[in-house]
Amino acid sequence: MASVPARAAGKPDPYALYGHLTGKTILRPGNLPGLPDTAVIGDELPAKTNETVIFLTTEFDKAGIAIVPGGKAFTFLLLKSETNKMSSALANVPIPSQDSSQTGFQGSIDIDGGDVDTILRIYSAIRNRTVLRPTFLPSPPIYLRSKKSLNKDEVIYAMTALLIINGLAVVDDGEKMVQIVPSDWLSMVKTNAPKTDDQAGTIDPKSVPSNKTFALNTPDLAAYYGALTGRNYMQTNYVDDRLVLFKPQTPLTTNEMLYAIQKAFTLNGLVIVDGPENSFTLASHGGVIQTSQPAKKTAKPKQK
Repeated sequence: MASVPARAAGKPDPYALYGHLTGKTILRPGNLPGLPDTAVIGDELPAKTNETVIFLTTEFDKAGIAIVPGGKAFTFLLLKSETNKMSSALANVPIPSQDSSQTGFQGSIDIDGGDVDTILRIYSAIRNRTVLRPTFLPSPPIYLRSKKSLNKDEVIYAMTALLIINGLAVVDDGEKMVQIVPSDWLSMVKTNAPKTDDQAGTIDPKSVPSNKTFALNTPDLAAYYGALTGRNYMQTNYVDDRLVLFKPQTPLTTNEMLYAIQKAFTLNGLVIVDGPENSFTLASHGGVIQTSQPAKKTAKPKQK
């Protein structure tokens, strides 16, 4: 009998098992259908590796799952009905080479049903880019169990591909940022990040108000924006209870920081509107919201 990756109640995961037997890291969406018990109960699996691979391939086909090669290290398992759509979405994501001499990360990854917020924190760190996103994103469980040691480029490729096949669009914005939005927003994405000025001072990411979940109340981020621009934020009704997920990953120039905050507001349905006497307020995309009172001023962030 083959030694199989186990799930709860001792049942093997057929998708992980397929990767285990073929030596490939499986990239799959979280919405793949469950397979019949004969495909997940160990006693029903053939004893020989080749026979087991054939058995699983047949079960995948019955369940409407296509097996799509992804270079030397990866195999995609996709719904047949979405294969063309996903292949098109992945077309601009180059498959990395397996360069064992590449410096940086070298190791294995085991993510079993991770949520999108956790995945994006890892993704931001490994890419060293600030993620710009709406607070609420499609969040199917995300799986990534590497069969072999992966280099940094392979990990980035795998995580980018997983975000895409789980219903998200990944769009690099300038040199330091990446926009992550629902895939049906892709046609509306605009990338206008300012070019990095190497002569300009930068703002320490730690100076941005934050907490462990990176979720900020709108007034906190707006007041920080006001401190950067020397303007007063006028608190608004209806939008002050919104949360914005915003966490700069790298030092940013003032222009880059302002752009990132503006984009974070935009992706969460908010726009900045000029007010009287060097003030500003926020509006929903549907129109200006009535202001109430000035927010507390935030000290202007120090630049390095």
